[in-house]
Amino acid sequence: MLAKVSASPASAEYELLTAPHSLRAQSSDANLPFPSRPKGPHADGCGVAWLDGDTVKVEKQGRDHCWDSAFSQRAKALASSALIAHNRAASPGLVIEKSAAHPYLGSIGGAAVAFCHNGGVRSLFDSARSQRVTDSFLFLKHVAKEVHVLDLSSLRTLLAKCSRDWSYSSLNGLLLSRQGVYAWRCFEESGSSEINDKYYTLHVHRRKTDICLASEPVDRKRGWESLPNRTIVELRSERGAVIMNQATF
Repeated sequence: MLAKVSASPASAEYELLTAPHSLRAQSSDANLPFPSRPKGPHADGCGVAWLDGDTVKVEKQGRDHCWDSAFSQRAKALASSALIAHNRAASPGLVIEKSAAHPYLGSIGGAAVAFCHNGGVRSLFDSARSQRVTDSFLFLKHVAKEVHVLDLSSLRTLLAKCSRDWSYSSLNGLLLSRQGVYAWRCFEESGSSEINDKYYTLHVHRRKTDICLASEPVDRKRGWESLPNRTIVELRSERGAVIMNQATF
């Protein structure tokens, strides 16, 4: 997963396409949560959501056209103050088709949002299989049902409850709204520490005019910091700068 919030509309061509470990490159070779197969493709779908003025827009592709030339050209042409993007490695038994690629469009408190997720919510698998959707799609529906005013406090409270009530490998998520991006890292601490450190991750890179978050850093430049477990951040553009607020849950 990847998110970028900028002080003014800007390209994400570097992060999405041309960086040494861009999101497109990660679709072919990135970390996997399997000790016997630590690296491999995340090519079961891809997508990007961005702000176009006050409108949240989404473009995505299924497995057969993941990061093809047409999708790459559309990603190259984007200029936005906030975007999120995702490569999918489907959980076993869940539907694989274009509609199941992330990000998902939704609405929270009457406002449009887009959402993507990394990990498995075991508590939602049975419902996802029976409805031919994904646990991530049901995760967004749950957030939309429970959160009526979208802010850091409301999301923090809900995530704390989900982390107590659900069985999961990771709840890691990115949520795009007209205000900016919310991002959180929450993995099951009883799992393999090696997997937690390398796969269920979010890294933050702060620059003068933008902040980028990514499951895996897109390059080896200095400044990438790992977000601690059970941490949520809010990124928004404000008076020519990007503000990051952070809380634990």
